[in-house]
Amino acid sequence: MPLKGTTAGSEIVDGKFLIPREKGTFVGRFRVEVTTGRPTGRKTADLMTGEPKEVYEQFIADKYNTESELEVEVKGDGRNVFEFAVTSK
Repeated sequence: MPLKGTTAGSEIVDGKFLIPREKGTFVGRFRVEVTTGRPTGRKTADLMTGEPKEVYEQFIADKYNTESELEVEVKGDGRNVFEFAVTSK
């Protein structure tokens, strides 16, 4: 998430992610959140439809998402390559 302004995101596949420049964000410093979920085997009612839906749990430590202190600086020239080593809870 940017420290100010809009957001950009991507799915992580095989430990890698890519946000194409045209779908990315502007130059500046950004706060980074890494999130994922896994099914718990429980179901709950969808608030809109009332239909059962799978309940997922976050298993990445909060210090990488809701309480993230990860930051990057996106620059206007050259490649912007960022690596994050995260652990589960």
